[in-house]
Amino acid sequence: MKRINRILLILISVVIYASCTQTDHENQLSQKEVTVQIFAKIDNSSNYKSTLRASGNSWQQQDIIGIYTYQGANLLAGVYNNYSNVPYITNDGNGIFTAYTGSNPIIFPKDGSDISFAAYYPHSLDIDAEYNLSLDITNQQSLPAIDLLYSSAIDYNRSNPHVSLLFNHMLSQIIINLSSVNETVSIEGVTATLKNIYPKGNFNLASGSIDALDITQTAININPFIEEPENESIIKARAILIPGQPLNDIQVEIKLKDGSRYTWSPSQAGSMLSGYQYSYQLQLDTDGRIRLLPEGASINPWGDGHHENVYISPSQPIIEHAGYMEIPVPTSGSQHPDAIQVTHMITNRSWLNNSSATMPVRNYSINYDKNERYTKWVAYPLHSAYMTSGNRTNDWGWDPLIPQEYQPNLSSGWSNNTYSRGHMLPSASRSATRDLNRTTFYYTNMAAQETKMNNGVWNELEQKVRVWVEQTGYDTLYVVTGSILPAPPKTIQYTNDNTGKKSAVPEFMYKALLRKHKTTGSYYSIAFKMENRDTGVKYANSVVSVKSLERETGYTFFPMLPPEVADEVKQQTNTTYWN
Repeated sequence: MKRINRILLILISVVIYASCTQTDHENQLSQKEVTVQIFAKIDNSSNYKSTLRASGNSWQQQDIIGIYTYQGANLLAGVYNNYSNVPYITNDGNGIFTAYTGSNPIIFPKDGSDISFAAYYPHSLDIDAEYNLSLDITNQQSLPAIDLLYSSAIDYNRSNPHVSLLFNHMLSQIIINLSSVNETVSIEGVTATLKNIYPKGNFNLASGSIDALDITQTAININPFIEEPENESIIKARAILIPGQPLNDIQVEIKLKDGSRYTWSPSQAGSMLSGYQYSYQLQLDTDGRIRLLPEGASINPWGDGHHENVYISPSQPIIEHAGYMEIPVPTSGSQHPDAIQVTHMITNRSWLNNSSATMPVRNYSINYDKNERYTKWVAYPLHSAYMTSGNRTNDWGWDPLIPQEYQPNLSSGWSNNTYSRGHMLPSASRSATRDLNRTTFYYTNMAAQETKMNNGVWNELEQKVRVWVEQTGYDTLYVVTGSILPAPPKTIQYTNDNTGKKSAVPEFMYKALLRKHKTTGSYYSIAFKMENRDTGVKYANSVVSVKSLERETGYTFFPMLPPEVADEVKQQTNTTYWN
């Protein structure tokens, strides 16, 4: 018996020692420094290193970014642990960044608390105490040197040390594609100048906003080059400009080797948008003029390659839009730095009547807030070809065009069952095929929508929209479905996804609609705005004007409406044409 007791005492001692050793080991681990690991890509390219040039979607060797860390709502809350403008370098251009030689790497807080990041490229030492970075685009010799990129990432800690930074182009780009009508006008050795250009601006890293500081317009020289050696008949010239640059002020001057000069201006309303490319197909004529070719011009988001070129005829003015009637544009002229905007395209058109066509068509566009983790709006065209009975898939999944780290995991719905996964683009509005329907079950197409409201009055409105689509007297119906967060001093409410990450809950939901009468050519608009709760108010009593939504949301809706009728059409609240 004594021997058994001795054995028990020994075993207990061993267990206690092991427990203490394990505790000591865990304490040591908790005190171990955990270094931030930076992985960065540009404009949602599919890889961290792509095949494009550095001023496009890929990094070059020795590219250096500047990083700020902070705790709180934004950078204005104060820099964490003096990690201010820390230079990080990608030695191989593969998107993996490490602390630059001589700089201390960023270390996570030992207490496990979260820190957030604001980063930009190219790194500069000229940033003031209010986080303002001066911009100067007068020297266009090296475009990567002035190609401002910006990224932010929130709520990382020592348990999640791999920080993914998605950089976006913050400036604007103009692309001139130049050809000659015949061999009598040689474009060999031409030079190009842009006149009436805003030369300087200011970028604030805390807000992500850009302002043109110097509106004294000047001229800048740009560098024509042959992009395709096998096609020397086309010369291309690019320039990076300050957003807010008035398009109709720009004057393009082409000088030939013999000294003769050609000038051309876009002659269009509006200003250049942050993160967009403006491309023009120009041709030198024998009469000394430059003309815009029939394929016209294109306005495209600068970056991710998921957008189709949108061509505008030479006679049609180009305004601030991505080329589609339904896509809203920011009234301010630039997207918020936390916004990710993508367009989902349809490549298999066999189910459409014009199945012989080969070009993809648009499915829907989405503007997503990666900070609040909610969808601001989804915009889409709607006609009967998109709809049929059946084909609902319930295939909930990730949006392939938006990084997963920014999306809520909604495989099992929201954690608070007060809210349902409310489709912004309804499943029944994309039911022509099962593949098409699957795209409506992306997590980014879901709002945290109060369940009774979603299943009740909102569902009734969605069904009515599909009735309006079937009315044969009208052309395509353009729809914007959006959500609005509480405005200060109200506070934003949140709910969690399946992993415990929070997403903002909208205070209001809205739909803005536009269609054109086939016979008269008249446009008709209407909008509906409802509280995101079961109020018992019918959708017919929730009518507002599109213009009022523009004032509240800061977006211009249906930007391709003819200017002479746009204001009148957007003021409409008459339901006569919507019954």
